Amino acid sequence: MELMSRYVVKFGQLCKRILVVIGFLIVYPLSGESEPSIGQLRLNGTGVTTNVIVAYSTIVMPLDAYVLIKRGKVFGAVRFTSYKVLNDAKEPTVLTSGEATRIATYECYVRTDGVQSFHDRKYSASRGTLSAGPVVGIGRWGLRKGTSTVKCGVLRLPWFAPTGLGFEVAMNLDSADGTMFAPTALSGLEGVDGSASCLRWYAHSKPHPPTEITAADLCK
Repeated sequence: MELMSRYVVKFGQLCKRILVVIGFLIVYPLSGESEPSIGQLRLNGTGVTTNVIVAYSTIVMPLDAYVLIKRGKVFGAVRFTSYKVLNDAKEPTVLTSGEATRIATYECYVRTDGVQSFHDRKYSASRGTLSAGPVVGIGRWGLRKGTSTVKCGVLRLPWFAPTGLGFEVAMNLDSADGTMFAPTALSGLEGVDGSASCLRWYAHSKPHPPTEITAADLCK
C-alpha cells in the first residue's frame, strides 16, 4: 500500500510538470522566427535584396549598408556583412522542418551619450554571427534552432534571415520601446550622421503594406 502511494505521488508530480510545460507553451507559443512582415518579402533562393524594404515591424537591408538606430540617447549603426545557406537540408518529418541552415554576419557600433555620429572613439563596437536552422517541434510550438538576436551594446534586436531586423525583441506594437531605424546606402562609418537631412526615420507602427526604397533614394 505504501509502495502504491509512492507511485501515485510520483505520477502526480510528473503530471504537474507536464501541465506546467504545456501551460508555458500556450502562453509563449514561440516559433523561434516569427516573421509577420518579412516572410512574404524574402527573395527566392539565397538572394539578398538590393533595395531596402520597410514593413510595420521590420526592416530589410542590403548587405554592407548601415541602418542607423536610435532609442532615447542610444545611437547605433548596424550592417550585415555576409549571408549564406549551408547545404544541410534534410527531408522534413513530423518533428522537424528539415530546412537548410542560414548564416549571417554583422558588425555594429553604439554609443549612449546622445551623440549621433562616430567621429570620436567614444563608442563600443562588436561583431557577431547569426544562424537559423530547422524548426524542431510540432506545429506552432516548434522552436527554430540557432542564434537570432543582434547584440549591439545595450541594443538587442531580432534578426530575420537573410538581412532583416525587428524594432524590438517582443515584436509587439504594444511593447514598442521607441526604437527607430533609418536606412542608408553608407558602407563607411565615417559618413554616419544621425542628424543628416536626407535620413528618414521609421518606427514600429500598425500593419501596413511594405515600402521598397532604392539605393538612389537613400543617404550616401
